[in-house]
Amino acid sequence: MRDAATSVTVERAVMAALARVVDPCSIATGVAVSLVDMGMIHRVSVDGSHVGITLRLTSPLCFQAGLIVAEVERRVAAIPGVATVACGVDPAAEWLPTMMNTRVQAQLRRLRPTGLIPNTKSTIPDTEKYDGYQRL
Repeated sequence: MRDAATSVTVERAVMAALARVVDPCSIATGVAVSLVDMGMIHRVSVDGSHVGITLRLTSPLCFQAGLIVAEVERRVAAIPGVATVACGVDPAAEWLPTMMNTRVQAQLRRLRPTGLIPNTKSTIPDTEKYDGYQRL
């Protein structure tokens, strides 16, 4: 059985490994963004030598989900002391652009201005809203 310090060390190594896994769809933007910076890591658990990872996808129709899961498992399995890895997707875990690292958000905004602003206190009727955002 591992002590708490070892579990913390493994968890840090897991997060470092996940920071090197790039969301394949982000490559199309011209900015390769890690799963960590995208805010796609929903949960990480370390139980002895077993690591469990749950992801949230940016879209429920993500065609890259299988590739992302396989790459996560490959990277995490390479960590010393990790015997087994189980990575899955929580289809109920909602992803929002605001979950991205703010540095990445700013970088993407510079490359691809959207013309959308967060709709926090809008007086615009719901029929004129676009997924929680309003047009400028």
